Amino acid sequence: APNSFDSTIAIAAGPSGNLYITGYTGIPSAFPRMKPLPGQGAGQRFVAELSADGSSLIYATALPTPANSKALAVDTSGAVYLTGVIDRPDSRVTRNVLPTVNAFQPTPNFATLFKTSDGGNHWQTFSNSLVVGEFITASAIDPSNPQVIYISYSTSGLFKTTDGGTHWNFLRTPFGSPTAIVIDPRSTQTVYIGDTSMTVSKSTDGGATWFRPDMTAGNGLFLTLAIDPVNTSILYAGSSAGLSKSTDADQSWQFNLLTQAVLQIVVDPTNQATVYAGTDKGVWKSTDRGNTWTAINNGISGNLDSNALLMDPRNSQRLFYATTDSNIFTTTDGGAHWTPNSLAGDRVQTFLFDPTVNSRVWAGSDFALFVSQDSGASRSTTATFPH
Repeated sequence: APNSFDSTIAIAAGPSGNLYITGYTGIPSAFPRMKPLPGQGAGQRFVAELSADGSSLIYATALPTPANSKALAVDTSGAVYLTGVIDRPDSRVTRNVLPTVNAFQPTPNFATLFKTSDGGNHWQTFSNSLVVGEFITASAIDPSNPQVIYISYSTSGLFKTTDGGTHWNFLRTPFGSPTAIVIDPRSTQTVYIGDTSMTVSKSTDGGATWFRPDMTAGNGLFLTLAIDPVNTSILYAGSSAGLSKSTDADQSWQFNLLTQAVLQIVVDPTNQATVYAGTDKGVWKSTDRGNTWTAINNGISGNLDSNALLMDPRNSQRLFYATTDSNIFTTTDGGAHWTPNSLAGDRVQTFLFDPTVNSRVWAGSDFALFVSQDSGASRSTTATFPH
C-alpha cells in the first residue's frame, strides 16, 4: 500500500513507451517485488519500470542506502542512466556502493582539501590521493611548521603530511579515526587525539607511536581538544557528555566540569586561567582553569546551540560565536555582552582570523566561504573558492 513518505524524484519514457521511475519509498517491504542489487542491501531509494499504460510493474530495484538518485535517462536500447549523490561520501562507500559500467564518472569527485597562497584570490585542491572523498573529522597544523598537517578521515583514519600536502603518510592509532586533534605548541612532536572510545591518546614522536592511558577522559563522543599554551600539561577535552580536564599531560582526568555537550574550547593566551566553551546551551566561561563555569549568553538570541567559537588572537576580549540557526554574535568584553554580526545568514561552521591582515576574518559555512575585510562589519563571498 502507498506510504505517506513515498515520492517520485524523476521519470522518463523508454523507447517502447514504458515508464522508468526513480524515487523514495517510506517502507521498502511494502513495495511489490522490489529486490536489491546483487550483493547489496536494500535502501529506500529505488528504480522501477512500468508498462506504458502504468498497469504493470516490470521490475523494481532497491538502491543501496547511501545512493540518493536525483535524475535518470533511458537510451534507445532501454539502458537506464542514473545521476545523484552518495549520502555518505567515504572511500569504502564510493568504491563499492554501485556497480558501474562505462560510467562517465566512476567515483564521486569529493575534494576535501583546498589551499590558497594569495589571501583567497586563487585556490587549489591538494586532496590526499590515498583517500577517496571522505569527510574530514579532525585536523591540526603544526604551529611551528605549517607544512606539517594532521588530518583524520571518517573511515580511513589519521594521516600526516610534512610537505604541505604533496605527500601523505598513514599513522596507525590505537582506536579508529580520531575525532579531535591538538598539538603541544611548546613541543610539537607531542600530539594528542581523542576518539570514539572516550580515550585521549598521546604521541611524543609526531604520531609514529601512541600511548593510550588506561583511564578514559570522560563519556560520550569527543568533539574537541584544547591545550594550555603556557602550561602544556593542562588539557581540556570536550565531548557530547561534557568537559574533562587533565593537569598531568593525559595521565589522569577530572570529569564533568561541564555537563552539557562541549563542541569548542578556547583558552585565553594572555591569561590561561580564562577558558571559554561553546556548548549546546550557549557560551560558558571559566576564570579558574576550567574548575567552575558561568553561562555568558547576554545578547545571544534564538537557538543557543554552538557551531563555532573563535577568539581574536590579537585581542582576547573579542570573540565570535556562531549558532546552529545561522546567527553570529560578537563580544568585545570577554563575553559580558554579545551583539549580532553581519557574517550571519548561513550555517557558519568555522572561523579564522587572518594571521597576516588584522582586519580580515574568514567564515566557512555549509554553502560557501566568506571573508570580511573590516573585522566582521561586512562580508563578501570568495567567488574563486571551488564549490
